[in-house]
Amino acid sequence: MIIKTLTLENFRVFSGRHDINLMPEVGSPIVLFGGLNGAGKTSILTAIRYALLGRMAFDEVTSQKGYIEHLSGLIHHSNHISDPLRASVEITFAYIREGKAVEYHITRTWSSGEADTLVVIENDVIRSELNYEQAQAFLLELVPSGVANLVFFDGEKIADLAEDNNGFALKDAVSKLLGLNIVQRLQEDLRIYLKRVGISSATTQLQTEFETLESEKLLYLQEARQLRNDADNHYNVITELSRQVNVAEQKLLSGGGAWANDREETKKEVDSLLISKQDSETELLKELDGCYPLSLAPNTLAMLSEHLKQESDYQSRQHFSVQFEQFLPQLQDALANSQLQSNATLAILQNEISTFTQSIKLPEVEFGISVQQSGLLHSQIESLSQQSSDKVNKLKVILTALEDTIDSAAVNIERAPEKEQLKIAFDELRALELTKKEAVKKYTDKLLNAKEKFIKAQQVAQRLLKLHTDMKRAFGDNDSAARAASVIELLNQLKEHLSQVRITQLESEFNTSYKKLARKDDLDIKASIDHNNFNVTLYNNNKRNIDRKSMSAGEKQIYAIAMLDALAKVAGKKLPIVVDTPLGRLDSKHRNKLIENYFPEASEQVIILSTDTEVDAGFFDVLAGKISQSYQITFDAKTQSSFIDKGYFWQSEDLPEVV
Repeated sequence: MIIKTLTLENFRVFSGRHDINLMPEVGSPIVLFGGLNGAGKTSILTAIRYALLGRMAFDEVTSQKGYIEHLSGLIHHSNHISDPLRASVEITFAYIREGKAVEYHITRTWSSGEADTLVVIENDVIRSELNYEQAQAFLLELVPSGVANLVFFDGEKIADLAEDNNGFALKDAVSKLLGLNIVQRLQEDLRIYLKRVGISSATTQLQTEFETLESEKLLYLQEARQLRNDADNHYNVITELSRQVNVAEQKLLSGGGAWANDREETKKEVDSLLISKQDSETELLKELDGCYPLSLAPNTLAMLSEHLKQESDYQSRQHFSVQFEQFLPQLQDALANSQLQSNATLAILQNEISTFTQSIKLPEVEFGISVQQSGLLHSQIESLSQQSSDKVNKLKVILTALEDTIDSAAVNIERAPEKEQLKIAFDELRALELTKKEAVKKYTDKLLNAKEKFIKAQQVAQRLLKLHTDMKRAFGDNDSAARAASVIELLNQLKEHLSQVRITQLESEFNTSYKKLARKDDLDIKASIDHNNFNVTLYNNNKRNIDRKSMSAGEKQIYAIAMLDALAKVAGKKLPIVVDTPLGRLDSKHRNKLIENYFPEASEQVIILSTDTEVDAGFFDVLAGKISQSYQITFDAKTQSSFIDKGYFWQSEDLPEVV
C-alpha cells in the first residue's frame, strides 16, 4: 500500500482546502513533515487514521453520540464569526489486491452535529453498492485496525510500549493483530447461546436451580461492585486528605514548626555557649593585661632588648672591676707572703682586668635598671610575649566560633514560635491524620468485603458450571448445541496455536530489529514472550534476565520501536509507516541509529512528522538521499490556522505554498 495524496478541508488547525502529495519516489521512501509543537503534525496523523479506520481511529470514543461529538470537534474553529460548519478528509492510495494494483480514493465528509458520510472509489468507479457499514468493513479488510495501530503511531504509543512492564499494551496489540479479540467475542456469543439452549432444554427443577444460582451470582457481583465503588470513593477521600495533610505540614513548617522541637535544647546550648564565651573573654583580658602588648611592637622591643643587654653587660664588668679593686689588698698580702714574684704577677692581673673592663664601650644609659630587672624584661620580650600572642590568637578564633554558633542558634530560636502558637497547627494536622487513618480503614474494609463477595460469586459460578454440565446432558443430542460446544473448544485450540506460532515469529523479528537499532554500548538483549499473559522477558547472551526498569530511557525507546517494527512485520501487510514525533525522548546517539537504520528501511513509504529539534540539519543531511517529499507546517497566530509549505524548515523560504 502506498498513500498517494491526502486532502484536508477545514480539519482541525487547517482552514480551507489543502492537497498534499505523499507519493514517494523509488529508492526514496521518506516523506518528511516539519512543524513546531501545535502547528498541526498530529492533525496529519489523525487524518490518515480517521480516513481509513473511521470511528475505530479514536480509542476514547465508545458510542455513536460520542463519535458525532468528536467529529464536530475536528471541524476547524478560529476567532472568526464565519467558522465553517462542514469538513472533509480525502485519501488516495495504491493497493495490491489479489495480485493486481488497485487505486482507492476515500472521502469522508461531515457537518457539525451529524455523522460522517463515506464514499469509496475503486479505480475511478464509485462502490455505490456499499452502505456506510459495508464500506467501513471493506476498508478494515484492507487496513485492519490492529495492524494500523502498529504502523500509524506517535511518541505516546512508543512510550506505552516502553513502559509496559505488565505486558498489557503488548497483549492488546497482539490480540488485535491476530484477531484474538474477535475469537474471544465469538466464544462468548457461543457460551450465551449454549446457556439459552441448556435452559430451554433442561427440566423445570434444573431451570429453577440455574436461575436461582444465576440471580445469586449476579447479586454477589452487584454487591461486590458497589463495595468496590464505595472503596474507590474512600480512596478519593484518602487522596484529598493526603493533600490536606501535606498542606497542613507545609503550613506547620512555614510557621516554624521544624524548629519548635529543638527550641529548649537550643536555649540550653546557648546558655552553655555564653558561659564558655565569658570564660574565654576573661582569659583574653588577662592576656591583654599581661605580656601581650609587648608582642605588638616586635622590632622596637628587639632593639630595646639588645640595648638592655649591653647595659647589663657593662654593669656586670664594672661591678667585677669594683669587686676586684676591693679584693686587691688581700691579694697583695697573699702574694707578699708567697715565694712568687708578687709585683710582676700583680701587674699582669691589673693590666688584664683593666683591659677586660675597658673593652666594652660605655653605652648610653637610658633606663639604669638592675641586671635582675633587665633579665626579667628580656624574658618577657623574647619568650612570654610570643606565648601570650599565640594564646590571644587562639582565644580570638574560639570567640569568633562561639559568637557564630550563638548567632545561628539565636536565629533558630527566633524562627521557632512558642508552643502555644504551634498548638493550633499541630491540632489541625493531628485531626487530619486521624481522619485519614479512619478513611484508610474504611477503604481497606470495603476492599476486603468486596473481595469476599467476589469469592462468593466465584463459588456460585463454579456451582453454575457444574449445573451447566448437567443441563448439557438435558439437551443431549441437540446438534446445534453440540456443534457450538465443539466450536468453543476448537476456538481455544485456534487461539493457542495462533499465539504460539505468531509469538515465536514475533520474538525472532524483535531480536533482529533490536540488534539493528541498538548502539554498540547498549545492552545486547533478546526477548522471550509468555504465550499466556504476553509478558516480555529480556535476557542477554549469557541467558541472564534483564530488569526492564534498569534500562536507560533510550534503551526503552529503542526496545519499543523494535517491538513495533517486529509486530508490523508479523502482520504480513506492506503498509506505510506514519510516525508522529518519534525522537522526542531519545538522545542524539539513539536518534542517529533510527535515522540511519530504521526510517530508510522501515517500509516502502515512511511519513515522518518531526520538530526541528528531532530531525535537525545534521540528521536531515543524513536522510537527504532517502527523502522524496518534504514540507513545513506553520501556524499563523493571526488567522488561528496552519498552512503547509514545500521544503523542510530552512528549505521552505523560496518554495511555493501547498494549496
